[in-house]
Amino acid sequence: MRTWHNHLQSEKKLIYTNLIEESQKKYQTWLVYPPGDSRNYAFQILNNEISNNMKRKVEVFTAGCPVCDPVVSLVKETACSNCDVVIYNMAEEFNNREVMNKLKSYGVMRIPAIAVNGALLSCCTDNGILKQDLIDAGIGQPV
Repeated sequence: MRTWHNHLQSEKKLIYTNLIEESQKKYQTWLVYPPGDSRNYAFQILNNEISNNMKRKVEVFTAGCPVCDPVVSLVKETACSNCDVVIYNMAEEFNNREVMNKLKSYGVMRIPAIAVNGALLSCCTDNGILKQDLIDAGIGQPV
């Protein structure tokens, strides 16, 4: 019984060691705890997942025309480091099935249009897009 326990402990230590090495390569970080301590990996993964998931996803659908350009500029000016801004130029992306599915699922009927975290802004369904609408959606503000 004791040998089985020792085997499991060494197996567990090997797994943690591999995970720590992988996380150091992936995240290029230094250890916080002594080598082999599982808290290093858990701490780093948690830290990175939180920071990656805390970004606000801002998707701008545009035709790449003079009417859409000011909206793209407005979003870029208003966005902050917590915003992950993606611009979809429909003149170039019209054959991209993924982008077309996004348009459909968000209910985009006209462009320019802006979706934040997967939801079309209300300003994109009736009136024009104003800076205050972007601020109200949280763009340019800490998460």
